[in-house]
Amino acid sequence: MTSQFSPKVSEILSFSREEAARLASSSVGPEHLLLGLLRMNDGPVMDVLRRLRLNLPQLKYDLEQIVRQNDITQPFTTTELVLNERASNILKLAVLEARMQHTQ
Repeated sequence: MTSQFSPKVSEILSFSREEAARLASSSVGPEHLLLGLLRMNDGPVMDVLRRLRLNLPQLKYDLEQIVRQNDITQPFTTTELVLNERASNILKLAVLEARMQHTQ
């Protein structure tokens, strides 16, 4: 699935899958996508988060706690990237936005 995206997006999706596995989640959700983005340490998203003066370690901790409370399941052991419906919708919207930005 990641072959249709840029190398940077593919890396974020890979990080997101790793975060889902680390937190024993059954699928990759929006929280995992944000955790994957936080692992990048650079780029426009991180610039925005820093400009907002967010406490990034606290944000990471809070996201992990949300995932642990909401997704008590068996560990995620597949190597296939499995997005839940919410994460899939986010990715679809991001693709649409990218297409719109390239056509303007």
